[in-house]
Amino acid sequence: MLACLAPDVAYLNLALAPEPFRGQQAVRQVLASLVASAPPDWRLVVDDATPTPPSSSSAVAVVFHLEDGSGQAVPLSRGVAFYRLDQAGRIAHITEAAEQVVKMPQAVLPLSGLQKTTAMQLIEGVEIEQQGSEVAIRFLTVVPFFKVTERVELGATSSMGRRDLRGGSQRATAAAQPDGSLRVDIAWEEPNAGSICEQWRLVDGGSSLECSSTVAVRAGSVTTRTLYRRSSDGWRPRFQWNPLYNLMGGSS
Repeated sequence: MLACLAPDVAYLNLALAPEPFRGQQAVRQVLASLVASAPPDWRLVVDDATPTPPSSSSAVAVVFHLEDGSGQAVPLSRGVAFYRLDQAGRIAHITEAAEQVVKMPQAVLPLSGLQKTTAMQLIEGVEIEQQGSEVAIRFLTVVPFFKVTERVELGATSSMGRRDLRGGSQRATAAAQPDGSLRVDIAWEEPNAGSICEQWRLVDGGSSLECSSTVAVRAGSVTTRTLYRRSSDGWRPRFQWNPLYNLMGGSS
């Protein structure tokens, strides 16, 4: 596809950046970054497409999803791409939209690094509240007034909807630790069976909330550390990081 790009091509990915990448070199860079961030045995599968344009200066729409090396669909990987061609039949503009996640970033472990970053940017903060033996963890999203809440009983097993938005349920347990932290263990069955172990603790003299999270799925495991700062309406992410910033002409 890179060989078919027009010199003044523009690429707008609605999940990654508010403005399109412009120019053949910039678009080549971001597309190459997307490919490099995925495992080498993944492939893009076209589910549907409009017919080949009958004339120049036409458009093509494609519905797609990703599959892993075993041929199974990657969770939350479906998308739609719209290609507009110039008079020479080269790709002049690409608009792409993919499935999005409005829950914890750990739910998208099987996805690419860029998609994980997008999911993290949708989480604006967290609230943790204890009433008796019940602990409620609420994830604040960029959607106004929308919170994703998980309620877990201390010392017991609770059942709730899956974080990855798939059908079925997940099991969760919570326990207070001797150092004052809160440990939450979550597990779910197929499809894409896996588990999460989270450790929530106050750091920096109580001004920051740290979440250490280890996610394990069939492909392997990863541990992340997230810091939240205290605010009047919950805990907010302390840092925001976008790996595309340099590609857009910024600096880290």
